[in-house]
Amino acid sequence: MGISNVLNGTLIAYEVRSPSEIDTAEFKAVSTVAELLDKLSENPPTEFPVLKTTCARLVGFLGKGTDQMPIDLVNDAKDGFRAYLAERRYKENSIRTYVNHVAILLRHAEDCGWKPGESVPEAWKSVLAYDDAASCPNALRHFARRCPDPASITVENVDEWADDAVKKGLNYRRMRNERTTFLRLLHHCGFLQQAPAFLLQRTGRSVKLCDLPTQFRQEMLDLLNWKQAELSMGRPKGAQIRPVTAKQLRWIFQQLYFFATKVVGRTGILSLAHLMDKELISSYLEWCVNVRKVAGLGLQHEVRLLFASIRQYPAFSCLDVSWWRILHDSIPIEPESERRRRKAMKYLEYETLESIPSQIRAHASQTRGLSAKETAQEVMNELMMRWLFVLPWRQRNIRECRIGGQKPNLFRGKISPFSEIDKPLWVRQEEERNPQALFWQFEFSPDETKTKRRVQALLPRPLIPVLEEYLQLHRPQLLTHSDPGTLFINEDGKALNSSQVADIVCALTLRYGGRRVTPHLFRDIVAFTWLKHHPKDYLTLSKILWHSNINTTINTYGSRFNESSGVCAMEVWLEDREKRSASK
Repeated sequence: MGISNVLNGTLIAYEVRSPSEIDTAEFKAVSTVAELLDKLSENPPTEFPVLKTTCARLVGFLGKGTDQMPIDLVNDAKDGFRAYLAERRYKENSIRTYVNHVAILLRHAEDCGWKPGESVPEAWKSVLAYDDAASCPNALRHFARRCPDPASITVENVDEWADDAVKKGLNYRRMRNERTTFLRLLHHCGFLQQAPAFLLQRTGRSVKLCDLPTQFRQEMLDLLNWKQAELSMGRPKGAQIRPVTAKQLRWIFQQLYFFATKVVGRTGILSLAHLMDKELISSYLEWCVNVRKVAGLGLQHEVRLLFASIRQYPAFSCLDVSWWRILHDSIPIEPESERRRRKAMKYLEYETLESIPSQIRAHASQTRGLSAKETAQEVMNELMMRWLFVLPWRQRNIRECRIGGQKPNLFRGKISPFSEIDKPLWVRQEEERNPQALFWQFEFSPDETKTKRRVQALLPRPLIPVLEEYLQLHRPQLLTHSDPGTLFINEDGKALNSSQVADIVCALTLRYGGRRVTPHLFRDIVAFTWLKHHPKDYLTLSKILWHSNINTTINTYGSRFNESSGVCAMEVWLEDREKRSASK
């Protein structure tokens, strides 16, 4: 069959085959790439040479010959093909061509009888029937081809699949959402033997604010405002809470109302006081631990927060809630050793984290065809990762670090002669040479820190070159309309939120370090590494972490120094004594 006639200006026209070519009794649907190429070679389309070249690239990507390469496998793995080509430094035009021709190859396969969903095992048909199936196509394709029985899939299998996809360059948030949807789908279908706690905790948790009774809602909002106000008469000293804590307290009230009305079926809950019933709270705690699998330590924190607000609020001073402590102490707590063990499994070595910024830069320099905005994003990622292991701030301070606006908290200026800033040697030497020298500094007011302390210091020298490069050349590329003034900005040119900061950090540590590390875990890793090289120097560490009380630092990070540390110290001491004795 010849090529179809095309209008002037049309670059490529694909052949239109007659249905009679495939709708015959002798027709056999193709299943491998080799079979498809043989079929197409009988009457090659215009794009056939490029399709053959694309298949050669797929051989390198999938590690299989075309005769051993099922078309289903190409369909499953197509999302990672772009990242594979980019890693091998193909130009963007070539990458786009190859990716487009994979789609063309699959369309030809469908013309030759291949059907994407036809080979799905029978056991998966009930999973595909759910509406959520459309939200996790990649996971379904991957596991349906490899696991005939959905009941054999574990949470670890799904986590490993999602992590591998991120390592190949796919979007972190997209893969995490698809992973969660897929696990929920398996759980709903009864195939997940042991549902993860986060699935159980996200099912029917609370009642919306607008659906609460008027009196209940107003009492709750008045209490939250009283707890957050700068000055509230009758409120104990130090009992003021931050907006993030107020949000958590509001959620606790809403969830309690949900439990009382929807789970237990109580009626007449019109006031906060109606929830403060020992039997009701006891049942609620049992529900949280036994049904929703809430961690005991977090549940104890919720109980303390709830009853502290009730006992302090003057409007509820007549309520007798002295029984709350008994319930609080009855909540089972996971052993500290087990919590430390699970936390340690999430750690990366400090040296690994330290290498990630250079890996980001190397990857950006090796990837051809990056736009100015994509390059700017890579430099911002490099700066953020370098920032976290030099200055392990809380993620709130990372995203609220401002270089613009009426009062920036990161700026370049002359150091005041009355400043209490501690200066490194290189700064003192520069001031001696030039009294008018300008230096990068940061300053956070008490309202901007968790511990309500003013923090001011000079920016460490290792951060300055990348910061200045980013501000001068790359940050302007990320702006869209108005400048939010924050140092780090998202793809839309706006200030980052907490989820976006976590997504960036988790994706980069997973891709370049092999393990997902949250921004807060950076603080732990830096702290433990510092103590490893500066044993028992808790005072300096407390200043690095902005702790207001050194006991917080000791209680949190002193756990690593246990009886085994004493044994090691004794061994070193004895060996030193032996060496001194032998040298005499």
